[in-house]
Amino acid sequence: MIKIFMSKITNIIFLPTIVLVLLCGIDSIGQPLPEEARRHMARGKTAMEMAMSPDGYEAAIIEFKEAARLAPRWPQAYYKMGLAQEQAGKYGDAAVSLKRYLQLAPKSTDAAKIKEKIYKLEYKAEQVITDEIALEIFSSLGDGNIWQLKGATPQADDSRLRGMNISGKAGKDIIITYASGPNQTSTIRATASGNTLEFVTIYYLCSQATQDDRCPEWNKFNLEIISKRHVKMFLKKVTPEIKPYIKAEAWNYSYVFEKK
Repeated sequence: MIKIFMSKITNIIFLPTIVLVLLCGIDSIGQPLPEEARRHMARGKTAMEMAMSPDGYEAAIIEFKEAARLAPRWPQAYYKMGLAQEQAGKYGDAAVSLKRYLQLAPKSTDAAKIKEKIYKLEYKAEQVITDEIALEIFSSLGDGNIWQLKGATPQADDSRLRGMNISGKAGKDIIITYASGPNQTSTIRATASGNTLEFVTIYYLCSQATQDDRCPEWNKFNLEIISKRHVKMFLKKVTPEIKPYIKAEAWNYSYVFEKK
């Protein structure tokens, strides 16, 4: 009976302590918070209220980081920082901040909810495609052991690509080889912009003896990474005017790379 009574007393005392740590002006070991830390916390909250886009949360993150620097054992600084980082799309950083929050306030009433949020953030972080990951994905698309190319629209077959093949990378450039005419092969380099890659190839249908411009067929490729397992590719093909019988035309085809 004495043990049970003492346990109840401990719980009664401990719960208000948690509330004081989270809401009032002390940190997790009962030390008063520096006034400057409280100021940065208020500024961070205001920045979050004013944010209109993911980039807008950067100001809030800066303020909360400063609050955490000044009061490194203040759980709320890490909690608010994690929420701001999540809104900014920095899922990995958000998970780290919320883990620190739980370390400082392990018995907080929202611990289970925060743990679940951390699991979700970790999954989101795994799906984020950085510029480095995008480069690796684009440069590997020509490897048939990794990717399978499928037509997504009628008549979108390999023959429309004029031998286009992504053969690797050189630094931050993607290396593309393609047929530039009958029995002719050319190579170009293209640089990805985030999750997209655009480039143009030209296939010459005739010789200069037939037509001065050699009847160029323009092929504009636009690739977009949808996920780490799916890449969409759009091809706009402009066939030339071949005088006096054939008029110029434009055609659109869609493809998808699927990871095996």
